[in-house]
Amino acid sequence: MLAYLALTQPVLMLQHANLDLRSGWANYVFSTNKLHRWHHSTESAEADANFGSALILWDQVFGTFRYQPGQNNPAQVGLFSSTTDYPAHAGYWTQLKSMFLPECCRA
Repeated sequence: MLAYLALTQPVLMLQHANLDLRSGWANYVFSTNKLHRWHHSTESAEADANFGSALILWDQVFGTFRYQPGQNNPAQVGLFSSTTDYPAHAGYWTQLKSMFLPECCRA
């Protein structure tokens, strides 16, 4: 259990950190931030991809793996509603504080 947590927890933290990391070959093994952005696309057709929490093995097996090196960004990341007040392009602390504001993330 400790080995599993030691592997998955850093991956989970990095995939939600909204950083521009270049992971290279790791994009084909782990659910990196570049892959996980597709899962959070505002377009439902794009968001139906990369469901793996830490490893993307099952996404590759079941055809939900989406990765296009060099052009790997969905049109918009966020919630399906375009009227949200979530500060997607703000810094980490601003995004973190926004969760506690009543106007955040309303669909």
